[in-house]
Amino acid sequence: ALLRVGGRTRADTLERGARRVGNLLQIQIDNQTRIVRVTARSRYPTLAADVANRVVAELNVFNAGTRQSQARERRAFVESRILEVRQSLRDAEDRLRRFYETNRSWQQSPEMTVEESRLRQQVELARELYVTLSREFETARIEEVNDTPVLTVIDPAVAPSRRSFPRRRVALAMGLMFGFLGGALWVLGSDYWKRATRVPR
Repeated sequence: ALLRVGGRTRADTLERGARRVGNLLQIQIDNQTRIVRVTARSRYPTLAADVANRVVAELNVFNAGTRQSQARERRAFVESRILEVRQSLRDAEDRLRRFYETNRSWQQSPEMTVEESRLRQQVELARELYVTLSREFETARIEEVNDTPVLTVIDPAVAPSRRSFPRRRVALAMGLMFGFLGGALWVLGSDYWKRATRVPR
């Protein structure tokens, strides 16, 4: 309503309004300082400040939601892998235990020593993988509920005390200049027309 956006339907009105709001916004990014400046222009100062602040707030909500969604997917994947690795660890431990039970004097045989080393390495690798996945699982669980804002607002937008556009003095000067130019062209054009349509005697 404030932007005076018309439309055939409510959806059409909202779409046109979104485009109009987008035209009111100006985004500047400083890659060195990683500071993003959001500027909103409107004939209503309070509306301009509210739009700029709302853009930053919605961006924070979007970033937090995206981060939580990614953490949720990562947590589900890691959880399934933990179940697989836990079973692999149990199988490796069972194989090593059966080896010890059936080979009491395995230290006396070079082949048995190599076999024992191979089975023990499988257990150690499975155990390390299980510990790593457990840490990843806990990290993903924390990130899944983490709603800390990603963006830090340095200066919130405030309604300006003076208008930035259009500048009345500049507009007045431009109006006078174009008026003078138009008047001069009108005089020259009318004079030319009179000469061109004058009938010779």
